[in-house]
Amino acid sequence: EDVHVCIFIIMVVFILLVSLLLVIAVMQQRKFLMGEGVRQKDIHEKIVGESNLSTLRKSVYVDLLVYRILRREFFHPSIGQAHRRVRPASFHFHVYLGLCMSEFVVELIEIPPFCYTTVMFCLPLTLPLMELEGFSLVLAFTIISWAMLVVLLLICSHLFQTFEQMLPENHPTLQNPIPMEYELVGTRGSQRPQFYNNAMRSSKNFLRVAMCGTGAPTKHESLFYFWRNGPAVLGSLIQLMLFGQACYIAIVLRVALVERELFMHYKYFVLLQVLPLVGSWLFLWPKVLFYFTIVTSVNQMKNEENIEQTVGMIEHRQYLKYEILIQELKTHALIFDIASMDPNDHATWMRKCIEQYTTEMSTEFVEQCDQAFRRYDTSGNDQIDRLEMKCCLVAQGKSEQDADTICDNWFNPDVFRECGEEGELTLQEFQALSVTLEELRIKGPDDDAITKWLNAVLDVSGDGTVSTDEFIHTLPDVCRHANLDLEGLHELFFCIGGETQEDRIVDEVEVSKFTSWLLKFAASRDGSDDTEEEEHGH
Repeated sequence: EDVHVCIFIIMVVFILLVSLLLVIAVMQQRKFLMGEGVRQKDIHEKIVGESNLSTLRKSVYVDLLVYRILRREFFHPSIGQAHRRVRPASFHFHVYLGLCMSEFVVELIEIPPFCYTTVMFCLPLTLPLMELEGFSLVLAFTIISWAMLVVLLLICSHLFQTFEQMLPENHPTLQNPIPMEYELVGTRGSQRPQFYNNAMRSSKNFLRVAMCGTGAPTKHESLFYFWRNGPAVLGSLIQLMLFGQACYIAIVLRVALVERELFMHYKYFVLLQVLPLVGSWLFLWPKVLFYFTIVTSVNQMKNEENIEQTVGMIEHRQYLKYEILIQELKTHALIFDIASMDPNDHATWMRKCIEQYTTEMSTEFVEQCDQAFRRYDTSGNDQIDRLEMKCCLVAQGKSEQDADTICDNWFNPDVFRECGEEGELTLQEFQALSVTLEELRIKGPDDDAITKWLNAVLDVSGDGTVSTDEFIHTLPDVCRHANLDLEGLHELFFCIGGETQEDRIVDEVEVSKFTSWLLKFAASRDGSDDTEEEEHGH
């Protein structure tokens, strides 16, 4: 019964420690996020401008500067080429580090058989401890608590030394936040991480190679005691420390419940047992989590899977952010393509739409469209005007703004050439519009139509580029619907251009890049709509 109770307490304590570790991880990720929205130049000016800078404030500035150094080295490596998928326009360093840290925390939670085997191996060594009583038992608990703190300190010290190697020799410190020798902006290849200056290491010893996973480690791998296997061994040791602390706390609690008077009598020793645990969770575990994430995720140890996941997340966020804009641009490109048709091509397009409406669309779709036309043709003249069309769209769940946008775009005599000046659509034109809107939702115009529209409409100067001024003056309604101002367009063009210089303001992009960006996100929309069709049908 005592064993079962002890195991239960260990499980509860382990869950509590893991929850605390998750809170620490969230706080660390917020620090990463803080480093994204600042520039090294601005931090430098604040440090120089504040005369009475407190130690705490200085520590925050130094941490931000160090983060920017790590970030810059990640995007612009001192040695070798940048990762093909890593660009400031489509990659957020803090998101990547957050994923790496979350992955490490999950690995800590999933206790492997190695930890259980180690505990079982150590159980015979604890037999003398079980025979202790009185002051000897309290003293033993105190010694074990401080011993675990020492081990955690050694782990943290090793991680810190490795972390220091990730930084340039003259990196910012509390004593010298802005070293004179340190180039705050610098050029590619200058102020490289210190470990690049170390000598290459190698070994032909069979046992050494088996233990370290390689006989020719990279300079980054050489920073760990077990080279390529170093991060895994270190992670297992950290995992064992977490599990060991949970077991220790559970056993002490169990004994304290039985020997309450003993612990009350030696309350100062109880305080000495608690201090290392509190200190480790206030100071050491956050550092261990931070340093381990950095030293195993940057420079020559980039996590390919997390890089791909980060790129996918950022692209998805960009799509959600510019979804209205993308849909508007696709619509304008298609309208321009239809309006540019000669009479024969336009008639062919209309026949194709009507044929598609009657043969390819689902019965439910056709019935809903016909029913909507009859219901909102209030005049009974087999035509639907702009106001009736807007009421029809709102009744189908469209917002007032979306309904106005659709009417503004499609009640166009160049598109539906029988609507005339009065702006009324016949039944066949209504059917063609229904098919066109459905196709636009699913796939949109083809590459040639988009390129043709961009060159003819947006590229006013004819130089093969689209500028922010051309965009705003040519498509004011699109900018208004998408809530895009000049600053928003600069951010958009930065993403489209795939810039690597973060401080650069992008005023124009090539038409080819604009087309590629639009088609890429249109493809993303296609994929999501295909999934919806499989689930719900037309």
